[in-house]
Amino acid sequence: MTKNLRTILLIVGVILLGAALWYLKSIVFYLITAAIITIIGQPILSLLSKIRVKDYRLSNGIKALLTLTLLYALVFSLFRVFVPMLVSQAQALSETDVNQLTENLGPPIDWVNRQLALFQHEETEFDLETFLTSKLTGFFDLSTVSNILNYLTSLVGDVFIALFSITFISFFLLREKGLLKNAIVMAVPTRFKEQSNDFFGEVRALLVRYFIGIALEVLLVALFLSIGLRIIGLELETSFVIGFAAGLFNVIPYIGPLIGAALGLFLAVASNFQLDFYTGLLPLLGYTALVFAIVQLIDNIFFQPLIYSSSVHAHPLEIFLVISIAGSIGGVLGMVAAVPLYTVLRVFAKEFFNNFEIVKALTHNLEQAND
Repeated sequence: MTKNLRTILLIVGVILLGAALWYLKSIVFYLITAAIITIIGQPILSLLSKIRVKDYRLSNGIKALLTLTLLYALVFSLFRVFVPMLVSQAQALSETDVNQLTENLGPPIDWVNRQLALFQHEETEFDLETFLTSKLTGFFDLSTVSNILNYLTSLVGDVFIALFSITFISFFLLREKGLLKNAIVMAVPTRFKEQSNDFFGEVRALLVRYFIGIALEVLLVALFLSIGLRIIGLELETSFVIGFAAGLFNVIPYIGPLIGAALGLFLAVASNFQLDFYTGLLPLLGYTALVFAIVQLIDNIFFQPLIYSSSVHAHPLEIFLVISIAGSIGGVLGMVAAVPLYTVLRVFAKEFFNNFEIVKALTHNLEQAND
């Protein structure tokens, strides 16, 4: 077989594989999600493996079941607390007196109207108060909230199927250690099997630290924000909703904290619309922004270097460029997936293409970490 023919067959094979993965994207998503759950559950699985009563040890099936149960119980507990608060906040927003809100915002609205009047003709006069009243009335309308809830309800069937599939796959991945790795390595030529085993072992170790770090970052950011917002005077329920939502948005690199802060400022104003602008709302906005700034500073100095640099052994500038490129290609989803995918690619390059200088430069931190 000529070299050109092998190249053509390789390209055709890659295209066919890509098309097959795209056609089966739901199953691929289930597998990736189950693999992430398996990675996060590894520390729990290791702890359960140490449990021993005389000569009795837990079977692999029981350990896998207990690991999934503990993970799901943790997630359920968080949402069991969060969802009722979210519904309560949505109900409160739907009952917001928009006229009173715009009246309390009168001073800044009047200032904006005066500035706009300098740049517009009389026949095209724009009134900010009228515009805000009409838009906010539609936003706080109970029917809007109901439509959102109805849409979420319609997703229950799809979510149930996805949850069952992911749980089923995760159980077997946890029960049979190396199942996914062995299935992939079987398709690898014999001369590459040792490198493939090293590749999967190193990727697993790096991603375990990364995903556990991400989970801790979400919880810590949510906790710090909730405590800070409670200290400045927001109600406990409102503080927790803002903190939890901002913690989840914080998973999105760079723009996530901005989205969380914007949401926090909006909910802080919406839940205290009865306050006077200068003596109440303006100081509240300032204190809320200060809390977000302090927590973000703590996150940038302590949390993110540990997660994005130390856990995957990559330079911060390197991570920034990777996330920026991934964001321009895949949007928000690309930014979220950038670091774990880049980690996999770096380890793959180190194991199979370590004779290239650029690969040595990009993976020298991995080499040092293994020494």
